[in-house]
Amino acid sequence: GYWVEFDVDESGLALAVFFKSNGTAWEMYGNLFDPATGWGTPTRIGPVAGGWHPSGGYVAAAGPGEFFIVWQQYDRYENGNGSVWSRTWTSSSGSGPAVRLSSASSVNPIYPCIAACTGGQALAAWTETEGALSSVVARLYVPGIGWGNQVVIDSSDKNRAWLPSAAMAPDGDIAVIWRQSDGRDDLLWGRVYLV
Repeated sequence: GYWVEFDVDESGLALAVFFKSNGTAWEMYGNLFDPATGWGTPTRIGPVAGGWHPSGGYVAAAGPGEFFIVWQQYDRYENGNGSVWSRTWTSSSGSGPAVRLSSASSVNPIYPCIAACTGGQALAAWTETEGALSSVVARLYVPGIGWGNQVVIDSSDKNRAWLPSAAMAPDGDIAVIWRQSDGRDDLLWGRVYLV
């Protein structure tokens, strides 16, 4: 196995996500840790929809016993386009259904990240590339409504923007940072969204 990521909620529950080979291809698994009972049984969570080679998995704790997972995968074994997916995970019912976050027209979405807060909101961001250019895009999850529309969040100068990272405050305020070229060097950029 490789690429282990985890987060812990305010009650002490932890969800770990990781990848391991089935001998032919990579698969993604999740496992919940309960302080009272220890680790559960690993559950396969990806790839989905006939995809291949999930990677770049991240997890973020939301409300008590609630987590969001995000990852990228390819639509076929060789030279396939990528897609970004998410699942929720609750301590009561386990892994929820997979939701494709990147649009069908997205070109090579990579480097996904996820942030969530105790109110149940979440933000997923990732990089989309087209030729030598790339953009940072995101979608916001609101409880009772679901995932909103995909929006570009980097500056509009069309230089390469990539590798986003996101964080959410308990009240739902969001900060996103990423690397973006000024034509010569990569600089650190960011945006803050206040509720």
